[in-house]
Amino acid sequence: MKIWILIISFLFTSLIYGQNSKQLIDQSIVYLKNKDNIKFDQTRDKVWFAFLKENISYYNNAIENIKKKQYPDAFKNLDSIISEDYFIDTILADKNFSALHHMEGWKKFTNQIKAKKSKYNNDVRLKLLDVQSKDQSIRLIYQELKKTYTDDSDLVKSASEKMKKIDLESVDIVAKIIDKYGWLGKDKIGKEANETLFLGIQHIDDLVVQSKYLPAIKDAVKKGNAEPWHLAFLTDRILMNQGKKQIYGTQKIITKKPETSYIIPLENPEKVDELRKEIGLDPLNDDLQEDGLSWNLEDYKKDLPRIEKLYKERVEKLLINKG
Repeated sequence: MKIWILIISFLFTSLIYGQNSKQLIDQSIVYLKNKDNIKFDQTRDKVWFAFLKENISYYNNAIENIKKKQYPDAFKNLDSIISEDYFIDTILADKNFSALHHMEGWKKFTNQIKAKKSKYNNDVRLKLLDVQSKDQSIRLIYQELKKTYTDDSDLVKSASEKMKKIDLESVDIVAKIIDKYGWLGKDKIGKEANETLFLGIQHIDDLVVQSKYLPAIKDAVKKGNAEPWHLAFLTDRILMNQGKKQIYGTQKIITKKPETSYIIPLENPEKVDELRKEIGLDPLNDDLQEDGLSWNLEDYKKDLPRIEKLYKERVEKLLINKG
C-alpha cells in the first residue's frame, strides 16, 4: 500500500482501472498539463466514484445478474452493496438497475435504504464522503503520474501541490466535525464516512494535528467507533514524522529505484506480524509485496544499515525544509 493511499487496499483484494476511471484520470492529466483548473477539478471529482464502481464486486455482479435475468441474485448483491454503505445516495437512480424497478423486491430495497439513511447524521456523512472522494481521486491521479514522470517534473509537482491543498481543506472539515460531535461511529454516519474521519487526520502529515487527535482515536477504538488499524496507521505515521521507529510496519518509502525504497525502521521487528494480527492487518510480507518489496526478518537485519541511512537522510531533509 502506498503511504499516501489509505483506503484502496483495504477495500479491494485486487485493483483495476476500468475504462471510465482511466479515461477520467487521463482527462484530468490533460487538464493539469493545460493548467485548466476548473475542468481539472470537475473531472477529478468523478474519478473515485467511477473507480469504486469498477472495483466493488457486488456492484458488477449485480449488473451481470440482470443481464442473465438472475434477478434474485441481483437483489442479493444489491443488499450486500448497501450493507457496506456504498452508493446509498445514488443507487436508486442508477440506470444499470432499472430492470429491477418494476419488481416487488425493489420496493423492499428502497425501504432498506431509507431506513438506513434515517439512522444517520446525513449532513455530516455527505460532507465526509465529499472529503473522501477528493482525497482518493487526487491520489489516484498522482499515482498514475508517478508511473511516468519523476518527482521533480512539473506535472508531479503540480499534482502534489493540489493534493496538499485538498489535505488542508479536508483536515479542516474533519477536525471541526470531531471537535463538535466527537469521533462518530459507523452507526452514526456509516462505514465510509467513519473511515474518512481517520483519512483526514492521517493524510495531513501535520504532527501537531495528528498528535492532537491521537487520544481521540484511541478512545474511539475502545468504544468501537474506529477500527484498530486506524490507530495503528496513525501511530506509525506520527512516529515516522518524529523520525522514530514505527510499531506496525504500515509506513514505507517507495520510489522507482529499489535501492532507495525501504520500510521505515521497526521498533520490534521480531513481533511485527504478531502485532499486526492483533489489530486485523495482514502479514507484513503480504503488504510489502504490493510495492515490489518483501519481508524477511534476517534480510531486514542485514539491510538495516542501508535503511537507517536512508531514513536519517529523509528526516534531515524534512527538518531542513521545515526550517
